[in-house]
Amino acid sequence: MKNFNLPKGKRDHLRQIIGNLSLEQKVGQLFMLAFAGKDLAYAKQLVEERYVSGFYITQDNAETMVEARYVTQTLQDAACKTGLDLPLIFSVDQEGAWGVLISETETGPGNLALGAADDTNLTAEIYGIYAKEIMASGYNVILSPCSDINSNPDNPIIGTRAFGESVEKVSRHVAAAVKGALENNIVCCGKHFPGHGDTGEDSHRLLPMVDRSLEDLLVQDLVPFQTGIEAGLPMIMTSHINFPQVDPENPATLSYTIMTKLLRERMGFDGVIVTDSMNMWGMRKYYDPAESAIKALKAGCDIIMLSEEHYEHDQEDYAAKQAATIDGVIQAVKAGDLDLAVIDK
Repeated sequence: MKNFNLPKGKRDHLRQIIGNLSLEQKVGQLFMLAFAGKDLAYAKQLVEERYVSGFYITQDNAETMVEARYVTQTLQDAACKTGLDLPLIFSVDQEGAWGVLISETETGPGNLALGAADDTNLTAEIYGIYAKEIMASGYNVILSPCSDINSNPDNPIIGTRAFGESVEKVSRHVAAAVKGALENNIVCCGKHFPGHGDTGEDSHRLLPMVDRSLEDLLVQDLVPFQTGIEAGLPMIMTSHINFPQVDPENPATLSYTIMTKLLRERMGFDGVIVTDSMNMWGMRKYYDPAESAIKALKAGCDIIMLSEEHYEHDQEDYAAKQAATIDGVIQAVKAGDLDLAVIDK
């Protein structure tokens, strides 16, 4: 991995930080969590006691720029007080069709309309606006651009989030979106790898299947991701989808074949792999929370996201589920089921 081309001094500093972390602190850094509404007391607890890497933020957490800046400053202050020199990630679904701070930010016409206009300069400009506005709020990661090809007309979840149904068009606009975001100093994230466009189900509700060969994926769904990687995409989000011709046993998020052999080794991605929310029913229906996190880390994922508690299909305490998931990873390392080298990497 290229460590994002960091200068040697910075790399050495980061290695020193990691070397000084306890196991609990290291594992905490692998989690991006959500919190309900304006419950900053719980969020601060996650920073100070669980050492999380950051948060998935929604409109429920902050409705205005003033609220957003208060949330981010309060939690960054809490992170500073841990003495770990590890500032927080604040990630948001700012992607046009979906957004945050909706009364005060520009969501633009949405990706499908940008694709219809087919002006990559316009796409870059819109994503530059997202970057400037979101950074001004204190958030620092946009979970976009959606890099899926909307190839299935029955798809219930992608639709207007995609730039279109053409491989070539989606690829050009993904590259333009990445360019617009990075030139304006925000981290962006391509999703949902290796492609959510050819599904007839919503992975928030079910575990979809895409019955395509790797050869088909390489000339279709994977092309926009490859283009994004070549444009400098720093983060990619997984999909909770079965691709039985590629891995007959595991959904993409939990697949070493897909996350490491395909994305890392074949496609050359050296950025951060973040899971889609592990609370989505496509994952929760089939896997215990800790089990799925451990399998995702073994597959090659870097950050486990537990978000969107409003998608829960039962009345369990999502905070307790978050704690059980983190504790499960810690215990897996202590028991020798998960190599500490995976955590350090």
